[in-house]
Amino acid sequence: MRLTKIKYLNELVIIAWEVPVKGGRTIKNTIESPDDPTPELVEAVAALKPHLIEMCEVEKLPNNLIYTTGVSLSYKGDNDTMNAVLTGVKTHANSGGCLILNSPNKPSENTTGEDTASANLLSEPCVERIEQLIVHAKEYINGKRGQVDMGLD
Repeated sequence: MRLTKIKYLNELVIIAWEVPVKGGRTIKNTIESPDDPTPELVEAVAALKPHLIEMCEVEKLPNNLIYTTGVSLSYKGDNDTMNAVLTGVKTHANSGGCLILNSPNKPSENTTGEDTASANLLSEPCVERIEQLIVHAKEYINGKRGQVDMGLD
């Protein structure tokens, strides 16, 4: 199973993934659920914020108005190298709207043979955080959810 999208926005979890089948084909699946994610999944999405800010070059904007909403993943080349686009929003202080942020699509490994510095790769800490997010997203797919409030107080 390869995840292709993980998003948490407006109390909705969206996860898309592919499962390879015979003949080089894939089955594509998506879950869109209002079920509460685990705190670990929410924290893993939020942990991408410094990378989103850096990759979108919005360091000068107020950090408290920027929120990470997820990541889109693709896999390229003979080694299925993970590529990622981080997504988020910057809320407007006065207009009530938001600016949608999408990072450049960057690979996790150098597959071009170029010097690593010029290959424009995801940083190692960013890759580690994406991998942690993938773990928590797979747990969500398999039924692990946040604590349900039964309203019995």
